[in-house]
Amino acid sequence: MNSKISKNNLVEKYRVGMVAKLAGVNMETLRVWQRRYGIFNPERTSGSHKLFTYADIERLKRIKILVDQGHAISIIASLPIEVLEKMTKHFNESLNHLQMIKLLVDNGISMDEVTRLSTETLEMIVKKFKQH
Repeated sequence: MNSKISKNNLVEKYRVGMVAKLAGVNMETLRVWQRRYGIFNPERTSGSHKLFTYADIERLKRIKILVDQGHAISIIASLPIEVLEKMTKHFNESLNHLQMIKLLVDNGISMDEVTRLSTETLEMIVKKFKQH
């Protein structure tokens, strides 16, 4: 069975242990999520092994991020990948914004000043700080 993810070959199949490892999810957790919420519809081999796709791994990564963020698995398990992608993108943008604010505060800019700045201005100031 394949042990590396290949974006170029999206038809490769992965067993549950490899999927869990690549997505950073405990194998038993993955099995529970699958049993309770039917997150995936994996193929089965003639020996009844479940086979997952690269797309399944990407979906699981997003679900894990959102669950770790505090979203209920029972709510997000059935969401389409496009919604999961938007939710994780929003989370990443928020995290980047918070990291920019922290950098500015750590460098002596008051929170009052920071709250008056737009995101574009924050990004420009952070770039200047990183150059020094």
